[in-house]
Amino acid sequence: MAALPDLDQRESEYLKAMVEACQGEASAQVSMYDVGARIGLDRDTASQVCQELIGFGLVEIKTLSGGVGLTADGLTGGVGLAGGADAAAPRLKAGPILDAEDHQAVLTLLDQLKLAAGRWQLDYEAMAAFVVDIKTIETQLLAPQPKTAVVKAVCESLATWVRRNGDRGAAAKIDAFAGR
Repeated sequence: MAALPDLDQRESEYLKAMVEACQGEASAQVSMYDVGARIGLDRDTASQVCQELIGFGLVEIKTLSGGVGLTADGLTGGVGLAGGADAAAPRLKAGPILDAEDHQAVLTLLDQLKLAAGRWQLDYEAMAAFVVDIKTIETQLLAPQPKTAVVKAVCESLATWVRRNGDRGAAAKIDAFAGR
């Protein structure tokens, strides 16, 4: 992620409210006005603050009627504002089999990594390695009883690879997710 721009208090509160409204999902769509109402802003002010965040590349327009969503940078930066990446990020439980909550957390992590990968300047070999690890996890999730150990092992591989390619923040998030 690029460094989070210097946000004023309203922008920080709005971004944090966006992450909460989107439940940490980059694909979610929410009303810019509803997000503003969560933090006590009127429609005009909510629109103005949201437009500033769009200008920073943290929020994107989804519909012309006020539907907005988080960009990958907005999600990452907003999670940090919501209490730090470690506090807000999901983590795998210790059980041998992924439960429904773990399954959803893995899907969320994969979505976030796919969004982040779009910003990385990768050669063919590096992208192929990344895709194979992602596909390995996705295949494991298709099993009737997906194994936590397999997902953790592939997360370790992903974290090592991501760290080597320069995104230490994403690597730390993967490590925390896998309980390392």
